Amino acid sequence: GWENLKKAGMLPIIYNKCLEYEVPFEVIFLAMAESQGNPNAFSRASGAMGLWQFMADTWKEWGKDRLGNQWSLDDRKNLEKSTDAAIRYLSWLYDRFPGDKNDRTDSNRWAFAMWAYNWGIGRVRKKYVKLNGDTEKYYQEADIPKESRDYVYKIYGIREALKEYEKTGEKTKRTPWIFEEVRNPNNLEKVIQEANSRNSKLYGTKYHEKNVNFLLTEENVQKMAAKLGTVKKDSL
Repeated sequence: GWENLKKAGMLPIIYNKCLEYEVPFEVIFLAMAESQGNPNAFSRASGAMGLWQFMADTWKEWGKDRLGNQWSLDDRKNLEKSTDAAIRYLSWLYDRFPGDKNDRTDSNRWAFAMWAYNWGIGRVRKKYVKLNGDTEKYYQEADIPKESRDYVYKIYGIREALKEYEKTGEKTKRTPWIFEEVRNPNNLEKVIQEANSRNSKLYGTKYHEKNVNFLLTEENVQKMAAKLGTVKKDSL
């Protein structure tokens, strides 16, 4: 997916849209989390479509040109139109959270904007108010679906994995990255040492009382599972 976006010349287009709407370019990794970089991706479960996985209702609101003319539902697969809509939508989501209206670099607000992209602005704003904008507490809220709780870490993990890929040129299809959850490890240091000894990358690491979430190469999953207990994985 990443190579296809590069070959299609999409990275400069996304970058320029981000500049136009003062959105961090790192939202490209949100698109990777949503669709693995596939502009034709379609979710049978939700009906979401395209690189940015727009739902039909959200597209009806944001899938428009500058004059307000509605684009077709199939245009969710159009790379340029869907990117324009997604960047505008993310910018709007960011502005829904309190802060200096002239500051477009607040990482906490961007984290909540990305959570809102995944779980909906209404629900995430309520959590923002309840938790006083504390991202760490958001990760620990039991009534938030796991997909939403882990969404931002997944995006950051993809960012780091792709940085490594760009440095080494290693094909991700040979060593795919997955999101790991290891429950109740005996010792966090032991987890890190074990992963390092197997040349795995602990990207998107988080640790609190009961969970350690990180990224690990597919080839080491079973070995780590045997050592650390129950492992749940979700392919990126």
